[in-house]
Amino acid sequence: ADLVMTAVSGPLNGVTGTSIIIANTVKNQGTGKTAGFSVGLYLSTDAAITTADTRIATRTISSLAGGASSSANTSATLPTSLAAGTWYIGAIADYSNIVKTESSETNNARAGNVIALTSGVDLVMTAVSGPTSGTKGTSIGISNTVKNQGTGGVASFAIGLYLSPDATITTTDLRIGTRSVGSLAAGVSSSATTSVTIPATIAGGTYYIGAVADYSNSRPESNETNNARAGNTLVVQ
Repeated sequence: ADLVMTAVSGPLNGVTGTSIIIANTVKNQGTGKTAGFSVGLYLSTDAAITTADTRIATRTISSLAGGASSSANTSATLPTSLAAGTWYIGAIADYSNIVKTESSETNNARAGNVIALTSGVDLVMTAVSGPTSGTKGTSIGISNTVKNQGTGGVASFAIGLYLSPDATITTTDLRIGTRSVGSLAAGVSSSATTSVTIPATIAGGTYYIGAVADYSNSRPESNETNNARAGNTLVVQ
């Protein structure tokens, strides 16, 4: 057996968090029949497709006779963890190296066209509020709502909850709590009331309650400048 990818192609543009279709054809150009194996579909920063690249889908072939080909259109989801930019679509026949009878193991990969990716994720805080007064060392509840106003879903991320001396909330302010969000589809919001403790060491005075979506910047977004929101003021005693 000798498995090779004879064709692989996909769209010229894509949005992270959404699905694309990748056309792919594998051929057994050897003389012996193979048992079952899988084709791995990848995105790569260069035209050298390897198993170290980002695998976004697989396709299983039950068997392939000598000289026969198998073609399919395979759906693949573009990971939200991918940076925007240009990527190569690629495929590797028997990427997990199940078929041990190939005459050549060095010709299984093929690069297709390039795809220009844009981030489909755009996280914004649509609401944040808490009590108007509190005491050092005690707990308060902060109500917070985050929305993915983009066109593609996002995997897990965290919201940072802050106290700030002004209405401009940044990650350099005092973070007093976090909330983890498992995932968020396009157009969907997630709301919660998060319990946080006012630090005992903070100076008394008036602070703004604020929140920053994806405060650790773990998810690429189409807009990284609209993640923060200020709520009401809190008088700390």
